[in-house]
Amino acid sequence: MFNREGPWPQPAPDHPMGMAAEVLHPPESEVRDWSRTAGWNCFLAMVTKMPLAIYNWFIHVKVDEISDEFFETRMTTTTYSKYLNRIQAARVATATVKLGMPECQMADTAGQAS
Repeated sequence: MFNREGPWPQPAPDHPMGMAAEVLHPPESEVRDWSRTAGWNCFLAMVTKMPLAIYNWFIHVKVDEISDEFFETRMTTTTYSKYLNRIQAARVATATVKLGMPECQMADTAGQAS
């Protein structure tokens, strides 16, 4: 029915080892079916919901300011805090040199060693 270039996942032509497999040769009936269903739904969503999204953006364009204390409390006492790690001084020094800002140093990591 199909030759070796059938409609199944194949290695990506541009990056075969670095990208996920792609369906390179889908049948024309599948392309038409996608265009009639998913493609049409995407188009309708963009046309009908874009005005509402733009309106909401104009209404809510301002972000409320929060105090430093509130921010510090949220960053250090909530579940987000378990994802925070201290940066070692060596990593800071390496990053600032690579970014071209060797004069920048973090005050709380200046005396630490990695």
